[in-house]
Amino acid sequence: ARAWGFAAAVVVGLGWLLTAVLSWMSMRRGRISWWIPLVGALVFSFASGILLTVPLFQDPAVWDVLVSGASS
Repeated sequence: ARAWGFAAAVVVGLGWLLTAVLSWMSMRRGRISWWIPLVGALVFSFASGILLTVPLFQDPAVWDVLVSGASS
């Protein structure tokens, strides 16, 4: 799970950097750029969330709780 957490942190960090560069380039051209950080945050937060849920669903204890909760 540690590797998945590290991968999620790298995705968020690189996503932040990419979003900042794209926003800066867009502002230098005089374009409206408020939407770039918004979309970047949504995309990279979703991607890191997926990376963080992978080890959760690989844990048998999580599946036991989900199955027992669904049958109650």
